[in-house]
Formats: sequence, C-alpha cells, structure tokens
Amino acid sequence: MAKVQHTPGPWKLCKETTRGEFGTDFRIRTHDGSHLAVVGPCNTEANAKLIAAAPDLLDALTKLLTYANNYSDAMRGSGHGAEQLGELADSISVAGIARAAIAKATI
Repeated sequence: MAKVQHTPGPWKLCKETTRGEFGTDFRIRTHDGSHLAVVGPCNTEANAKLIAAAPDLLDALTKLLTYANNYSDAMRGSGHGAEQLGELADSISVAGIARAAIAKATI
C-alpha cells in the first residue's frame, strides 16, 4: 500500500459554526484540534460529516479489502471455485471497486 500522504486521522466535525457569506460553514479539525478545512455552503453538514469520516473510511476499507483477499485466497486454496462460492464470488468484483476507491484516495 502507498505511504499515507494526507493529514492523519481521526478528523472531527467541529460543533462550532461560523456565519459565512452564503450561510453556515462547518469546520473540520484534526485529532489535535488543528484547522483542516471549512465546508460550505451547499449540504454543508452532510458534506462536512463525510469529509471528517474520510480517514476512518479509508482505513476500514483497506482493512476490509485485506481480509477479503486473505479469505478469497483461503477459499481458493481449499479447492472452492467461483461456482462453489455462489454469492461469495461477487465479493471478488466488490474487491475491485474497493481497490479503485482506495487508489482514488491515495494515488
């Protein structure tokens, strides 16, 4: 996996708001309280929550992909092919989506 180049998480949505030119802005801060971003004005709170969760989501997706890869390898090693795995075979295509999302965030 590529070396993390973004500001390390966790990030948090600051409950304080400021009145911006176009409405309320929400602040995103790092784990030590440093200012990271101001989000506004469209769908401000929802966007701010998603941005604040980004490092945790990336970490969870990376761990889930590692688990899925290890599980798939173990299943293949036990002689199970896609036809025996049924719905589990769909997880292989989901893993491709996860890899693409991780690459989008890290490359």
